[in-house]
Amino acid sequence: MPSQITNYQCPACGGPLHFSPETGKLVCDYCESTYTTEEVEAFYREKDEAAAAAMEAEAEKKEKEKEEAAAQAAAAAEEIPPEYTEGTPQTEEQWDTSHLTDDWGKINLNTKKELDSLGVIESEKYLDVIGVQYQSEVIYHNMLKELEENNVIFTSIEDAFKNHRNLIDNYFSKIVKP
Repeated sequence: MPSQITNYQCPACGGPLHFSPETGKLVCDYCESTYTTEEVEAFYREKDEAAAAAMEAEAEKKEKEKEEAAAQAAAAAEEIPPEYTEGTPQTEEQWDTSHLTDDWGKINLNTKKELDSLGVIESEKYLDVIGVQYQSEVIYHNMLKELEENNVIFTSIEDAFKNHRNLIDNYFSKIVKP
């Protein structure tokens, strides 16, 4: 005579359920809740369906993220349209560093106020070298005369390409390859 034993857990507290022959129902050993076999099986069916739906939603989310990443990679790989690079220096002769200064008095007043509020101007007292970039452009550069006298070069990459090409050719991107 074949028999099947199924162990159910209480939907209310998670405790084990046992069959009560007197009531014909399943009874929780801990919270004493009672259920019909159909109620417990319906609970487990809903629980399994919810878990399957959650797994499906997670798989769809990952697939969507993968598609978005592939689309971003494809967009990044496309050539940059010329209208986005117009005016961008393409040769070392085109780099203009004449606007660079080491005098805070020559910096636009609003820009100077903003940099001061961020503590940039004050921090120069504690630094040997400082270069300030504002809206993608280096606008201020200063270093200790002692470093300058010892041939330390601290400059923008534009100026380095223009005035120190031999150093760029010998050292730029040699340790960490692009």
